Amino acid sequence: AEFKAKTGATVIGAREFLIAYNITLNTKTAKYATDIAFELREKGRSVRTGDTHPFYF
Repeated sequence: AEFKAKTGATVIGAREFLIAYNITLNTKTAKYATDIAFELREKGRSVRTGDTHPFYF
């Protein structure tokens, strides 16, 4: 097919089901938010170094 700049293009994508929500943390430290996010993500996190326990346990 020949692209015609006059008519434009449309791209449609699909992904698996996603659940998203927002939380408010009473801290200014981004490490805590990142730690929680990695724990909740489906694919998880890479191997931790140092203190291996999340701060909230």
